[in-house]
Amino acid sequence: MKRVVSIFLLVGAILALSSCKVSGPQVISSDGKSYEMITAKDGGRVTDESGNLIVAATDADGNDVTEVITDDYLIVQDDKLMAPAYDLEIPDDFEVKSNDTNPLLENKQGTIQFNIMDKTKVATDFESYVADTYRSASASGLATGELEDVTIKDIPMKRFAMAMTDDDGTAIEAYGYMVQINNRILMITLTSKDGGLADASAADEFVAGIDFLN
Repeated sequence: MKRVVSIFLLVGAILALSSCKVSGPQVISSDGKSYEMITAKDGGRVTDESGNLIVAATDADGNDVTEVITDDYLIVQDDKLMAPAYDLEIPDDFEVKSNDTNPLLENKQGTIQFNIMDKTKVATDFESYVADTYRSASASGLATGELEDVTIKDIPMKRFAMAMTDDDGTAIEAYGYMVQINNRILMITLTSKDGGLADASAADEFVAGIDFLN
């Protein structure tokens, strides 16, 4: 019976790959390696039966092969970012400033930075991570308000405000969001200077632009 199941899984994987085409988007894994994304006909990513990403690679002999990414990854596809827990259309006038699995985006005026970090590996559980993060921000004098419960796009998350100064003494306001998606814990920060963000509702609009993968 197990052999029959294995055969069906193998056939399914072959059929899935045969319906796809290899395109150019880059896949960055958390260990710093780069791969080529395999794109399905609908433009989405290709995964195995466990939901792990399948990518195109080259073996030691120079042959084209496929590999399965079981770790964190980031796909940069035109003006879109794709990660295990979310998709994000890069906002107008923004560009990606980092080339790793925790992307940092900045607007061209340099007044807003937008960072999405996957904290799943270092967090024991969501509630503990929230409490520890807020406690640390408060102890260091960064947190300027209470920890709030907010709902964005029907997804509950935690938010708190922060304040700091830049190296040149410029005042910076920031908002931190913590959310759990499919057992993944994300920390999202928006930093603003020179009036980049008017208030928390403006920061919420940026977070609402993230397509969380429930």
